[in-house]
Amino acid sequence: MVGPHPQNQLTAAQMQAQQAAQAQASDRAKLRSRKPTDKNMPDGVEECIIGDGAQRYRDLREVERRLDATMTRKRLDLQDSVNRNVKRYRTLRVWVSNTVEDQPWQADTLDVDAFDFSTNMDSSYRVKIEGRLLDADDEYLDSDDSDDEDGDTEMAEDGQEKKKKDKAPTKKYKLSHFFKAMTVDFDNRNKAKDGADQSVEWKKPVVAANSANLPNAADFDQLEFKRGGDDNINITINLVRDENPERYTVSPALAEILDTREATRAEAVMGIYEYIKANGLQEDDEKRSFDCDDRLKAVWKHFLMQVYRGGEVNKYDSQVLSREKGYIPYLPDVVMQHMTSLEPVKLPYTIRVDKEFHENPQPTIYDVQVLVDDPLRAALMSYLQNPTYAQNLLDIADLNERVAVLIQKIGNSKSKHGFFDALSKNPTEFIARWLSSQKRDLDIMSGEAARGVSEDAKGDEWRRGGKDGIWGSENVRESVNLIVGAKNQPVLAHRSSQIFNCFQYTRSSSHSQTQTQTQSYPTIPPPELTLPARRQREKMSSPAPHPVFSPSNLAVITGGASGIGLALAQKCASYGMNVLICDINAANLKAAKEIVKGKGKVETVELDVSKLEEYEKVKSVVEKEFNGRISLLALNAGTTARGTWGDSAYFARILNTNLFGVINGLNTLLPLATAHSTASNPTSIIITGSKQGITNPPGNPAYNASKAAVRTLAEQLSFDLSRSTPTTSVHLLVPGWTFTGMTGSSTSTSVGEVAQREKEKEKPEGAWTAEQVVEYLEARMGEGKFYVICPDNDVSESVDRKRIAWATNDLLTGRPPLTRWREDYAKEAEEWMAGQD
Repeated sequence: MVGPHPQNQLTAAQMQAQQAAQAQASDRAKLRSRKPTDKNMPDGVEECIIGDGAQRYRDLREVERRLDATMTRKRLDLQDSVNRNVKRYRTLRVWVSNTVEDQPWQADTLDVDAFDFSTNMDSSYRVKIEGRLLDADDEYLDSDDSDDEDGDTEMAEDGQEKKKKDKAPTKKYKLSHFFKAMTVDFDNRNKAKDGADQSVEWKKPVVAANSANLPNAADFDQLEFKRGGDDNINITINLVRDENPERYTVSPALAEILDTREATRAEAVMGIYEYIKANGLQEDDEKRSFDCDDRLKAVWKHFLMQVYRGGEVNKYDSQVLSREKGYIPYLPDVVMQHMTSLEPVKLPYTIRVDKEFHENPQPTIYDVQVLVDDPLRAALMSYLQNPTYAQNLLDIADLNERVAVLIQKIGNSKSKHGFFDALSKNPTEFIARWLSSQKRDLDIMSGEAARGVSEDAKGDEWRRGGKDGIWGSENVRESVNLIVGAKNQPVLAHRSSQIFNCFQYTRSSSHSQTQTQTQSYPTIPPPELTLPARRQREKMSSPAPHPVFSPSNLAVITGGASGIGLALAQKCASYGMNVLICDINAANLKAAKEIVKGKGKVETVELDVSKLEEYEKVKSVVEKEFNGRISLLALNAGTTARGTWGDSAYFARILNTNLFGVINGLNTLLPLATAHSTASNPTSIIITGSKQGITNPPGNPAYNASKAAVRTLAEQLSFDLSRSTPTTSVHLLVPGWTFTGMTGSSTSTSVGEVAQREKEKEKPEGAWTAEQVVEYLEARMGEGKFYVICPDNDVSESVDRKRIAWATNDLLTGRPPLTRWREDYAKEAEEWMAGQD
């Protein structure tokens, strides 16, 4: 039975050796993956060292990058040049001569008495065809000069002879290398004595492409043949070229396009394509088709005639053939219809057998132009295939690894230097931050951190529970199910469900709003939180403060003597900031200065925000007392009143305070808040708006219009500063129902009276305090939020979003404005909002 040879089974020792080799290879791969590769000098090293060593290293790296790029580009250029198979013309000199034997005039004796004057000898001649490729320096010399030069070279001095021998070896070309066939045609008028055919023919034998040596029949410099005869004969020597790639003679129609009479197939196709591109004949939509001008029509028409004549129409697109258009994929076939093999090189020669010629015989010399490989290609190949190149690459790779290790050590040393430098400058604060960082890492390792890193779970979306919250989403439920399914433990599944529902309950409770649980998420009593859970809840409710709340920074707050402004001033003072309180009421300013206490300075300025010139007082205090630097600018001053259409004083008072108070403040103080803003010391601008400027409830058009305009100003300011001063953040504060002087009464006289009334009245249960608003503002600023839309104890964030969406849909759906308060839309609005739960 014939089949594959059975493989020898490995022995235990061989299998063990193979496994050991695989393990070693795996270890080496792991070791290579752990090796450092970065060779860039770490930033800030200059501050830790003496001298300019770091900069000099960077300069060297830049030189190295440029050198690598240049060498790589040059090497690719050389590779491209080698692959082009460039040829050049050289001169092949051909000598044709003949000798004679046993001719009548060569006979020594004749029998004069006999009537037969024959010599009893067969007259013959021998023709020799020799060829030699001339050197570049010899191509312009004649044969005599060439022979003399060869002789001189043999008799030259030792130094010159050695110089000739020291020339770089080049490829040795012979006569047979340039031709694939040679034939000799005899004049028909001359026949051999016996009438036999005297033709001579040589064909190059087939040689394997990868053969190192040629057979003798294909590797010679001269060709000789002998024939009988005693008369002069005219012959023609035909030399059929052997070229790769083969060149052809092109038809006159194609020559009009290519501007040459000879070309290879590839050159002809590329020449037609370049002609099409140069004349803009290629179609825009169908790149494979092109329009035919008169020259192309002549070429294409001939091709179509050949196709129809050969019955091959089915091979081509009939639509293309029916139009006067060409098809680029057919170009190779089109070209071959216009190309014929090159005519052989014809060398005429007369074989002389007479005595007169042979007393001083001279060969007939022809110079034939032949194609040879460009000698530069061999030089380039020797460069590209240099065996030392690979070894040099290995040496460079080893040096790169050493440099990367040194750079890694420098980076480690810089980190240590930075650690101890920071510790030396402010040990107390540094140790506190370091301990906080270590504590956070321990929380992560012990599983007490939220979402891997505690800071990631500080957003409001992670606090919100219920169906609208993240904890009620399909992604969370799917994740819990995957964990339960992977573990395949019923007890764990029950416990995971309890934890999931507890998250929903606690997130919903954190917003002080009632959430209706769906059947998919049953409500369970809140469990007693463990110590880690309590810690986690405290972390999530206390996000990191915005960098603007830093000691010694200046906060300028308009309307800062009462309500939200006063609460914000107290918050800033608690961080050790300097506070400049601006308000229209002098009595409230005096009281506020007593209330606001902190490590920083507290100053007050009596200000009417509706008057642009009064802001100059604020600017003067900032420049004189606080070096002209504002870190936090809060444009909070506002007022409200009741009025109706036709009451110009009502509109003027509210717009001048609420709208132009913000405009005047920005026009005067904005440069002081942005000029010194940097990434390490950013600044912020807070502009107080209102929900009435968004949802626009009826009853107070002037107030709603002022707050809507304030919102537009804040959005424009945020966009402009994001381009000019991106380190200055803008925040639009939109309070909910807040117990302040403005919302505690339906009438308004002076700010002082409102503040007194605020103290006397009891805060409604549904309202937030000013302190709660400021806490919410601080948290949203820490998250980088522009819109700070505050909920309250009656209206949740979800309800706010629904109301804003309904008001926006008035515009999008073409409804009348303010439909939420229209009787014919009230029920629809209520049902729509209920359906969004």
